[in-house]
Amino acid sequence: MATIDFGIYRVQKLQEHLPNMFEPSRRDAFTIIFSGPTGTVHFVDEHEFLLPPYSVLFVGPDRVSRFDRNMTDDTYVLLFSSRFFSRSNRDLHFLQHSPLFNDHSQIYYMALPEEGVAYGKVMVYLLYQAKNGIDDQWHKDLAHNLVEQILIMGSIKVNQVCVADYKQDLDNFLVLKYKELIAEHFVTEKAVKFYAEQLNITARRLTKATEEALGMTAKEVITDYVLTKAKRQLVYTEKTAKEISVSLGFSGEQNFSAFFMKNAGLRPSEFRKQRSL
Repeated sequence: MATIDFGIYRVQKLQEHLPNMFEPSRRDAFTIIFSGPTGTVHFVDEHEFLLPPYSVLFVGPDRVSRFDRNMTDDTYVLLFSSRFFSRSNRDLHFLQHSPLFNDHSQIYYMALPEEGVAYGKVMVYLLYQAKNGIDDQWHKDLAHNLVEQILIMGSIKVNQVCVADYKQDLDNFLVLKYKELIAEHFVTEKAVKFYAEQLNITARRLTKATEEALGMTAKEVITDYVLTKAKRQLVYTEKTAKEISVSLGFSGEQNFSAFFMKNAGLRPSEFRKQRSL
């Protein structure tokens, strides 16, 4: 397969240009991955890396990487060669010495701030424009300028994740996103399977993350969240147990009381009376 000098591809089209994309391998090209609103997964030196939403991941040609088969279609991949970018000694020196591509003890990515998301989308659009006209010099200049902008921004705004510590960081990231999803959906969804599917992982993997980060199972995290919500309403509002049960998504007051008794050791009325003393 010929080396790609410059190209931007939606992930579904990438296999036409990288037939071995799902296999661990070192590639000739420099790789920059743009994630969409749901984030994506990539493997660097066989470490699973969960790229946050609207972020940019940098992978040098000397690193072993592979793509995840479940990447969403809003993921874009930019590939370019040293021959394409190195118009000057300065360009070549940057590629050979930038930690973005040469520090193998870290994984480097850039998370776009909310105000930078629109800029990122424009960059992807312009990269496509440059690729579609790459045979003329103006489009080659545009492509080089865009790649240079991305590398400069990456050097300024880059985040580092130590490979040795990444397992723990990934667990913490998953737990953070898990808690955000619980806060959004707990009234209608109390099953771990639902949240695991939203995170594109298995329920077992999610429980492993919560146990590592919190010392609790994934189900216990949901239970603790709902129980805390219930306790706050019992103490700080005048709502009846029936009203609270409805607000928390229980099918009836009896089910809510049974849940509260099992996890708090008291009936809701007993808990409220005890706290009012």
